[in-house]
Amino acid sequence: MKKSMRKILCIIASLAVVLAFMPAIAFADDIYREGQEVMSDGKSVKVTLSEPGFEIKKIEERDVWDYVLKEGDYKVSGKNIIFPKEFIDGETGYKPFSHRQSFIIYLESGEIIYTKYMEFYCISNFGVTIDEMVYNGKQRYAKLNGIYPLKPNKDYKKIYKQKKRKAIGKYTVTIKGIGDYNGSFNKTFKIIPKKPKIVSAKKTKTTATIKWKKVKNCSGYVIELLNWVSDEESEQGGGYNTYKKVTIKSKKRTSKKFTNIKKSKCDACWMRSYKVVNGKRIYSHWSKRSF
Repeated sequence: MKKSMRKILCIIASLAVVLAFMPAIAFADDIYREGQEVMSDGKSVKVTLSEPGFEIKKIEERDVWDYVLKEGDYKVSGKNIIFPKEFIDGETGYKPFSHRQSFIIYLESGEIIYTKYMEFYCISNFGVTIDEMVYNGKQRYAKLNGIYPLKPNKDYKKIYKQKKRKAIGKYTVTIKGIGDYNGSFNKTFKIIPKKPKIVSAKKTKTTATIKWKKVKNCSGYVIELLNWVSDEESEQGGGYNTYKKVTIKSKKRTSKKFTNIKKSKCDACWMRSYKVVNGKRIYSHWSKRSF
């Protein structure tokens, strides 16, 4: 009985010694990302944690995402951590505008803290689009689709490469994160010509004549005669196919006559205008189909 008691006391003493030298471990749900800012070098981001009462020695990721954080990639000072920009850039997270990450924080005191998930906000071009704008002679501004719930001038700002955006052509806008949001990306958008309006479309057994209203500020037109193909006739599925196509390199023309056509293959027609800018054509939307 005495030997058994001695063994138990020895085991308890050994455990006490081990536990005395083990670091304290805690789960800190109250530690969160209090602030975030891009540093002046443009290559790193400073994250400020909410807890002021500790000095950070090093950190580790609890769950690794696209970017693997290595020791030496970051710097610590008090409750601030300076990350490489790639770690919380918009291209690394699965979400368009945030990157979730939890950490193991090793303190100078020897304690270890497991944090809950923290959201690192960023700007990403994932899913963001800009619709084409029809020429109206006025200054145009890019309307972003797919960037909700971010708010302009609070979470991001738009910086245009070209000051004047009235003429038909291609333009570039930079979407830059502000406030809590980090990162930036570029998008291009077009100002396109107005689409023509077909005022008359007639066909006979061998001819088709199309007349339209002239479009201002364009270089010419493209006209297509269309042939309807049923689902049974096509392995790719039914729909309109191009039967004949012609490009009219004059903005003054307002009519076109097709000859030697097969009436059975000419089921509809439509057209669009175009403008040559820097040697390339910028097309309007298609007109309504006629016939």
